Amino acid sequence: MKEVPYSLSLKVQEMEEVDPDFSMPGGSSIPPFDEEIDPGFSVTPEEPTTPSTPSTPSTPSIPSTPSTPSIPSTPVYPSTPSIPSTPTVPSIPSTGQIPIYPCLFCGGDPWIAGAIRLLNTAVGYNSLRIYIDGMLAATALDFAQLTGYRRISRGYHTFLAVDEAQNISTSKSIYIDSGMATIAFTNGPAGLNILSIPDPSCPASFPGGCLRVCNLAWYSGNLNVSVGNLTFQSVSFGQPTSFSSLNSGSYPLRISRSERPGNTLISSTLRITSGRIHTLYVFNWNPSPDTIQTLLTSDRRG
Repeated sequence: MKEVPYSLSLKVQEMEEVDPDFSMPGGSSIPPFDEEIDPGFSVTPEEPTTPSTPSTPSTPSIPSTPSTPSIPSTPVYPSTPSIPSTPTVPSIPSTGQIPIYPCLFCGGDPWIAGAIRLLNTAVGYNSLRIYIDGMLAATALDFAQLTGYRRISRGYHTFLAVDEAQNISTSKSIYIDSGMATIAFTNGPAGLNILSIPDPSCPASFPGGCLRVCNLAWYSGNLNVSVGNLTFQSVSFGQPTSFSSLNSGSYPLRISRSERPGNTLISSTLRITSGRIHTLYVFNWNPSPDTIQTLLTSDRRG
């Protein structure tokens, strides 16, 4: 910055003469002014200091805008597989012989417990809401649906099945032992029915896999079930057969009514796995004697 001189003029007034005998207290006298003040005397003051301008605070950095995730392209759905003329009976994945569910219905004695699973084979009903001793066990058990095992205390328990859409319900008190069982909701003489089907273990001496048949086809009566060269003859409703041993592999399956053995109602293929316990459930899919459907379960040996 260019310096600008600043002039300061002093105006001198004419002073009266000072009495030479004038003295200050203490005895000192004030000397007279002998020299005149130069009227051109000037003082250049120091340049005023310009206050420092505070630095402009740095603008905080704005975080970068996160990149927009890429939207995956519309997935390509596989084409609908063709349905073979001879269907293969599906196998239900095993939940294991040792239940992994907490004991929801054990009351005050959680150590003495069995295990149950729920199966809906009742034709002509909607999804069922299932209660055990007043506690909700299944909100919507669909037709042909099987649940996993759940632990339950040994003793009597009240099972209630409700079809809310049709305002239909049925209940039954069933004794549960310390083993395992399937509680099946089926058709019966009074409409909706409840059955308890024991689920014992397969004999350890059996090689390969084990198979039994359970007839839940209320409208068909007794059934003949052939698996390869093995035949389960005249299987009654609600009465599971004993176990038979089969080697691992696929077998042709044929089912007919006992009163009409020459009329095959279903022809399919059954898969047996070594070291597993298999139960073939047979039930109606329509309230007609010749409408047959199957469900195969495969559980680990205990």
